[in-house]
Amino acid sequence: MNDIDNFFGKIANLPMMPKVIQEVITLLEHDDVNANDVVKKISLDQVLSAKVLRLSNSSYYGRSGSVKTLNDAIAITGLQNLKTLVVASGITAAFSKIEGIDIQSFWRHSFITANIARQLSRQCRYNTEVTYLSALMHNIGLLPIYMVYPTEASDLDIRSQNLTMKERNTVEELQFGINHCDIGAELTRRWNFPEEIQKTIQHYADPLAEKANKLASVVHLANQISQDLQADIEPEASAEALNTEVLAAINIDIDDLPENIESYKAFIAEAEAAL
Repeated sequence: MNDIDNFFGKIANLPMMPKVIQEVITLLEHDDVNANDVVKKISLDQVLSAKVLRLSNSSYYGRSGSVKTLNDAIAITGLQNLKTLVVASGITAAFSKIEGIDIQSFWRHSFITANIARQLSRQCRYNTEVTYLSALMHNIGLLPIYMVYPTEASDLDIRSQNLTMKERNTVEELQFGINHCDIGAELTRRWNFPEEIQKTIQHYADPLAEKANKLASVVHLANQISQDLQADIEPEASAEALNTEVLAAINIDIDDLPENIESYKAFIAEAEAAL
């Protein structure tokens, strides 16, 4: 048994995607999907429906507060974007309470990162919804670590506050024999997410690695900017601290970043509303 299988073997109850979400994803893979069928599936789960409506009211779609029904959500966001909202809702529901970690803060950071990544992906002309989901789950591998080693993971969080994510991976490997990026990639593989998402999660902490994809660079930058925003670091300082090689890899102009980062502050309140 390899390290990844050995680790997952220690998890007594690994969260799985709810059946209704799997069915919605399957429906939306077909071009001729009937919108009414999608609404019926989502409506079977009232908690999921409420979460989808909250996310649909995001300012990203320009209709903050005006989405009242699932039919409104489809009309405004489109079916493919609705798929992203459904999956995002399901992921947060799958991991709603874990010993040792402030799950609200965890998902708050994840939603802020996802929104920033989606904006960056528009500049790079990457698939915005694939980017969003990759960024939303970029550090999801931390959660299984807490499930297996709650006390040790909490202690490691404190010791790793000033480390880069790449450095944190090294610390995790020394302590647990595996890192959160590999765990996150394996988890999304088991959940049948696209390989592009799996690869992004595996390499976002080290986006210049030989096997990393371009999307890993987007998520890497979004994660750093998200951390800086929540730490109330000024946009100019945040932009200057970003890795210039990573910026160059995806042709992001650093001169435009301070103004953009300033606009990203709106995502903080948006993340609060999504939870």
